[in-house]
Amino acid sequence: MFLQRDTPWSMKRSDTYEFSVMRIYALLACMILAVCCLVVYLAYLQIWCRTKYADQEGDQSLRRVWTPGRRGSIYDKNGVCLAGNRASYCIAIALDRIKQTGQPGKRALTNRIHQIIGDLQVTLNTNMAVSNADIENHLRRRSPLPLVIMRDADETSHALFAENKTRFPEVELIEDPVRYYPEGKAAAHVLGYVGRGSPEKESIQENTFEGPREKPDYYMNEIEGRQGIEKAWDKVLKGDPGGHVIRVDVAGIRRDLTNDTALLEKYRDEPIPGTDLKLSIDARIQRLAAQAVDGTNGAAAVVLDPRTGDILAMASFPAFDPNKFAAGISRADWKDIVSDPDKPILNRAAAGSYAPGSLFKIVVAAAALEKGIPPSTTFNCPGYFSLGGGWTLKCWKTTGHGNGLDMETGIEQSCNVYFCSLGQKCGYYSIREMATKLGLGRKVGLDMDVEGEGRLPAVRSVRRLGDIANASVGQGAIEATPLQMAVLAGAVGTGGHVCRPRLVTGQRPPGEEEFIEIPPQPLADLGWSETTITTLKRGMRRVIHADAGTGRIAKFSNDVFMGGKTGTAEFSLGNNKKKKWGWMMVFAPYDNPRYAAAIVVEDAIGGGKTAGPRMKLLMAGIFGEKDVTQ
Repeated sequence: MFLQRDTPWSMKRSDTYEFSVMRIYALLACMILAVCCLVVYLAYLQIWCRTKYADQEGDQSLRRVWTPGRRGSIYDKNGVCLAGNRASYCIAIALDRIKQTGQPGKRALTNRIHQIIGDLQVTLNTNMAVSNADIENHLRRRSPLPLVIMRDADETSHALFAENKTRFPEVELIEDPVRYYPEGKAAAHVLGYVGRGSPEKESIQENTFEGPREKPDYYMNEIEGRQGIEKAWDKVLKGDPGGHVIRVDVAGIRRDLTNDTALLEKYRDEPIPGTDLKLSIDARIQRLAAQAVDGTNGAAAVVLDPRTGDILAMASFPAFDPNKFAAGISRADWKDIVSDPDKPILNRAAAGSYAPGSLFKIVVAAAALEKGIPPSTTFNCPGYFSLGGGWTLKCWKTTGHGNGLDMETGIEQSCNVYFCSLGQKCGYYSIREMATKLGLGRKVGLDMDVEGEGRLPAVRSVRRLGDIANASVGQGAIEATPLQMAVLAGAVGTGGHVCRPRLVTGQRPPGEEEFIEIPPQPLADLGWSETTITTLKRGMRRVIHADAGTGRIAKFSNDVFMGGKTGTAEFSLGNNKKKKWGWMMVFAPYDNPRYAAAIVVEDAIGGGKTAGPRMKLLMAGIFGEKDVTQ
C-alpha cells in the first residue's frame, strides 16, 4: 500500500479552476448589470422622454413659410388713395394632390403638370406662359407650395374655372393681394412700382422654431418696391412678415396638417401690416400736371409750395402704367418698356438733366445785383454778341433790342446780348456762387430713390469769353432738372428763401388712426437786398403780363398775377441736326406765392410757344379757371 502525495501539478490545476469560475461569475454579473442599465435607459427614452423625442421627430418634416404683412397704403395730402392693395385671384396647381393620385417620380410629376396646364388653356381659352424652367425652379425651391400658373385671373377665366372645377381636382383658386394705383400713369414716376422679391432668399434653409422671427424655409407673395416712393420707403411700407408651418414628405411635397391644430397654433405668427404714408402730392394738381405734359415725345412738370417745399405734383411723360407691374409683368411687356427710345421709365421731373436756357438768366441777374451792379444798367443789343475772331452769339431778336434795355426789360425780353454783357461784367465766379446757393449743381435732398444733380462747370473751365457768354444764357455745360427750376422760381417768389423739396409729410403706423406729421425743413434765407428782390420779381411779372413779354401766352386771368420766365436751349442730335428744349417756370400768386412750377418739353419750337401754353393750362386749372385753351 502506497501513500499518495499532493504534487505541485495537481494544486495548480485546482487553483486555476477556481479562478476561472470566479471570472465567469464576475463577467456574468457585469453582463446582467449592463443589460439592466440598457433596459432602464431604453425605458427612460421610450417612456419618460417619449413626448420630447416625438416632437423632435415631427419637427424634422416641418417647414416654415413666411407670409408678408399687408403693404402700407399711400395717400395724397387730402386723403385720396394713390397706392393701395386689392385682392387678386390666381389659378395654381396643388402638387400634393397630384402626388396622392399615384403619379411616381419627378419626370412623371412634371409631365402631369404640363398636361394640366394644356387642358386648362383649352378650357379657359387663354395662354399660360409657364415654361419648363419655371416648373423645375418651383419643384427645386418651392415644391411644398402651390405652383401658380395664372396670376390675376380676369372675370371670364374665373367664371370658366368655377364651371369646370370638378374636372381639375389638382387645381385651386388662391387669393394673392397685389398693389393697385388708382391714378395709373398720372402719378407713376412719383409712386414707382413694385415687383416680386428676390428668389435667392428662398434658398435659406433653417428649421428652427425658437421664436416668431426666425429665418424661413419659404417665402410667399413677397413684394418689393422697385422705383419711386415704393422703393425709397420700402422698409416702412412692407411691415414685418408672419409665418406658419407645413409638413412635407421625403420628396418635399406638402402633407395635410388640418388635424394638428395645436401644432399650427404653436408655430403661427401673424404678420404685422406696413406703415401708411401721406404725401405732399395733391391728386387734383397731379392730374393737371400730367395732362399738361401728355402727348409729347418727352416732357416733365413740377409744382411745389415754395413756403414749405411740399411737392404738389411731379409728372413725367412718356409714362408707364404701374398697375402692369403689380401682378407680375410679362417679359414681352417689360422688353417693350425698357427698349422704348422715349424712355418711359425715366423720371424726367427729378432725374432729367437739361440745359436751362434763358431760365438761368435769373441766376445771372441775381448774382449781378448782389454784387452791386445797379438794375438801371443798360447795354446795346445790335442783335448779336461778338465773341471775337469773327464768332458771334445771336439774340433771338435778330434786328436787336437797341440801347433802351435795363435789367427788368432784359428779363422781360430775355435778351441774349444783355445777359452776355451782364455775365461778362459780373464774372462767372459770382454767377456760380449764386447758382450753388439756389440749389443748382447738386441734389436738393429729395426723399425719393432717384434725383439728378444737374451740372455747374468749375470756375477754371469757364475762362474764355465764349464760355462765359454760353453760361450767361444757360447753355454750354450748364444743366438743371425741372425740380431745381421749380425751386429757383419759388426762391424768387418768396424773396430769396430756398426750400428743400419733400414728398413724404406723414406716417401712420398700423393700428393708428391719425398720421404722425413730419415737419418741413426750414427755408434757407439768401439774404437778398430789397433791390434784388424787387428787380427780379418785377422782371418776371413783365414776362407774363407785359404786352411784349416772352411768356405772355401763359396769362390766363386778369385777376391772377404771376411771375415767370421762358427759356429755349438747343442740343445736338449729330449729323448737324439740332433740336430744342422749351422751358417755362412761374410763381403765383405774385404777392404771396403758394405755387412754384416748372415745365420742360424736349422737342420744342421755343419756350414761350411750346411750354407757355402748357403752363397756362396747368396754372389755370390750379386756380380753378374754366374754358381755358392753349
